[in-house]
Amino acid sequence: MPTSNATVFVDGRTGEANMKFPTVSRGIVAKLIARDASLTAAEVKSWTFDALLPDTDFPANGPHGEDCKAGALQRVDVVPLDNLYTCVCDDNSAGDNCAISLATTIASDDAEAKNTMCVAAPFPIHLVLP
Repeated sequence: MPTSNATVFVDGRTGEANMKFPTVSRGIVAKLIARDASLTAAEVKSWTFDALLPDTDFPANGPHGEDCKAGALQRVDVVPLDNLYTCVCDDNSAGDNCAISLATTIASDDAEAKNTMCVAAPFPIHLVLP
C-alpha cells in the first residue's frame, strides 16, 4: 500500500496502474506483491521513480531562462522533463519568447506605402514588399 497521499487506480482486468500524486515526489518505491492461495505474500518486482511536474509549470524553463510573453498559453514542451520548453507565437508576435510585437501600418495617401510593412522590434526594421 502507498504510504504517500497518492491516489492509485488499478485495472483488475489488465493490471495497469495509474497513480496521481498531489505534490512533486522523489524516490517513490512501488512494489508488485503477489499472494498465493494461502495469502502468503511475495514481492515480484520493485520500482523506484520520481513524480515530477511538467517543464511548462516553471517560467524559468523558457528560452533564455524567461517565460513566453503570453505565459502558459504559448508554452510547448517538446521533450518532457528536460527542464526546457519552447514558445509558440501567434500571428502578432515573433522571437524565441514571442516578445517582438508585429504591427502593420498602411498609409492611404502613398501608393508605395500601401505595400510597406513596419515591424515593431528592439531595432528598426522596414520591409518594402513588391
